[in-house]
Amino acid sequence: MMNTRSLLCSLSLALLFNPVFAQSNHLIGTYGNVYKNYDFPEISDTPAPEGYKPFYISHISRHGSRYPVSSNYVRNGLDIMLKGDSMGILTPDGRRLLRAYRALDSVSIGMYGMLCELGIDEHKRLGERMAKRFSVVFADAKRKKVNSASTDAPRAIVSGTNFCAALAANTPKMDISFIAGPKYADLLHNENQPWLRKNNHQGGLYSDAYMEKHFPYDSFYGRLFTDTQKIYAILNTKRLLAESTFANGTVADYLGLPEMLGLMKPEEYKEAAIAYTNKMFYSHCNSKKAGHIRIHLMDELLKDFISKADAAINDDSDVAADLRFSHDTALMPFFSLIGLKGFEKKVDFDDAYKVWDATHLMCMAANLQMVFYKDSRNDVLVKFLHNEQETDLPLLRPFSAPYYKWQDVREYFLNRLKQ
Repeated sequence: MMNTRSLLCSLSLALLFNPVFAQSNHLIGTYGNVYKNYDFPEISDTPAPEGYKPFYISHISRHGSRYPVSSNYVRNGLDIMLKGDSMGILTPDGRRLLRAYRALDSVSIGMYGMLCELGIDEHKRLGERMAKRFSVVFADAKRKKVNSASTDAPRAIVSGTNFCAALAANTPKMDISFIAGPKYADLLHNENQPWLRKNNHQGGLYSDAYMEKHFPYDSFYGRLFTDTQKIYAILNTKRLLAESTFANGTVADYLGLPEMLGLMKPEEYKEAAIAYTNKMFYSHCNSKKAGHIRIHLMDELLKDFISKADAAINDDSDVAADLRFSHDTALMPFFSLIGLKGFEKKVDFDDAYKVWDATHLMCMAANLQMVFYKDSRNDVLVKFLHNEQETDLPLLRPFSAPYYKWQDVREYFLNRLKQ
């Protein structure tokens, strides 16, 4: 029987010879937004200052690649196509798109919102790579504990479980504990806020306005329906089908169903992706209109990072790592709160895509590792790895990336909290 990685490789090789896949693969790599699967970078570390060795890792990750988040999300597009079919106004391309939606729904039944095989593999590899990259941390005889927490969403739990399993397989002497529940969802995600739902709705309205200016609706709908006026008459917003096809099509692509994206022209995919990038930045990052509220919903999570790091620095600590597994809608405001590179700017809705590369900064399994180092005098440094690559905090002074003094970072973090 082939293992997961072999199956994925076989599928990838088969799809590479499909011209529809070749086009969609290029588009996703540039504009896939938060639906892009994780690309594993080559690992490279700037040597630490002389005498400093890593001893502790504080980490947070988004869940890995998944099936569509809910049946309702697929129904956003499927129901429109079904209505067009019942009205007898589908073109040949419209019928192909209907089949693509039905195929995605079929493979997702019973797995909506759950991790797919690719997502499982992503977190296994991430755990394995952490263990090998920072073997010094996990070889410390005094530090044998790894604490791991997750939201109560199954895709986050399964991500954390596979990450920890791979970490355990490569660090057999570690004592790894794992916990999840609504309590940890409140800390790691904190999305159940009435204000946040209103803010997300406003982001959708801004996205409607952007799409009306930039998306070629008549061309897109004209290829799918023989009578665009009839289909326009039953829509609450024209954006829904275009956004649904962009988002669900990107997920369908890594599930081995590239046909949906093959029915979008590159410029359509690009404009839908830009609108979605702007919407996500407005709703969950440091936007000029809402960021001053949104990012501070993650204050308690930042306090958790600070307190756990303070505890781990003590010589009597037995903790090698604190791991956290959450969602993009938590990592986006958290990364904005700490001013991580790529998230540090505050902009208006229409300008977000110009400064925020969501495809590479907030893909599936996006992660942050804060790696702590110290020397014989117990002087502590910390560096930041975003998606396993060294990065920095552009707003922190003195600027000393990639290795910062923990006391400077700690003071900076405290000042980032709502005063």
